[in-house]
Amino acid sequence: MKNNLFKSVLIFLITFTVSAKGYLNYTQAGDVFHLIDLLSKRYENESSKLLYKYWSKKFPLSLEDNNQLDNFKKIRSKYKRVNSEFDKFSLAFYRADSVDGAMKNLKKVIKKDELKVIVGVLRHFRPTASKIIGQSQGFKGKIALLDKALKKKKVFKAYENAFKFFGLKKNFKAKVYFLWWPESQEAKVEIVQNIVFIKVHPLKNIDTLMTPRFVLGQMVSSLFASLPGVHKENFEKTVFASCEKKNFYDVISYSMGHLAFLQKTQKKEFNLFQEHFPSKKDNIKSILFYELYQSELKQRQKFFGKFANQVKFICDQLSY
Repeated sequence: MKNNLFKSVLIFLITFTVSAKGYLNYTQAGDVFHLIDLLSKRYENESSKLLYKYWSKKFPLSLEDNNQLDNFKKIRSKYKRVNSEFDKFSLAFYRADSVDGAMKNLKKVIKKDELKVIVGVLRHFRPTASKIIGQSQGFKGKIALLDKALKKKKVFKAYENAFKFFGLKKNFKAKVYFLWWPESQEAKVEIVQNIVFIKVHPLKNIDTLMTPRFVLGQMVSSLFASLPGVHKENFEKTVFASCEKKNFYDVISYSMGHLAFLQKTQKKEFNLFQEHFPSKKDNIKSILFYELYQSELKQRQKFFGKFANQVKFICDQLSY
């Protein structure tokens, strides 16, 4: 017989499949966690402030609502890792297809009395949260088809080549998670280590957003974000001695992602010297970074070799 703790959250059980092989994902449990977690933070950051204002206007928050959010925040804070979105608490949700599954995962992480409190919070917000989570059915099917289409275009192949170049462990491969976001807001991207969160309303046309350039830009950026602390510090210390910080990661990620993708797919029609960025300097950098990256691949070099010094050299030459 199922534990009664889980019965109270079964209202959320609109099951979405998470492909073990796909790069693009949606989990209902992750969506629920994202909503309640941001609400509990209230005005702590831009995202929580925006969502709290939206929610308060659509579903005016009572004293009991705020007390429940405080209950969630107190327990969630206890298990939160410093400077990281991911810990055993949050992963209990992101690794589950449903909220019911998340509670089973969470049971192994927190105390029994704490689990009762979390279930109580979810049950309290069930009437309002289910209206929003219900909209996320719009993600169903869209993401699987989009993942398949991008794979067919060999978009992910370009990312996998960059991943090999970085020499990171397999568990650092990028995953893209879609999360519900108010329809009135522009899509928002947040990268946490190797995870790319795309916050967008489910009814918007995500096909127009998820272009090869956009997808590869985010996924290659996640490689830099996944670098171990000391390695990233050393890389930035080297390159930023000569390279401007503004747009640096956008440009180099574009060179290693989208330009590499275009070269592989367009072949003879590939034109490296077209305009890639509005800024003339960024445009030149993108071409030179691309040529450096291709040279490194041909020589079977790795990111942790002389790559940082060579990037710095390019910026040195452009500073004259």
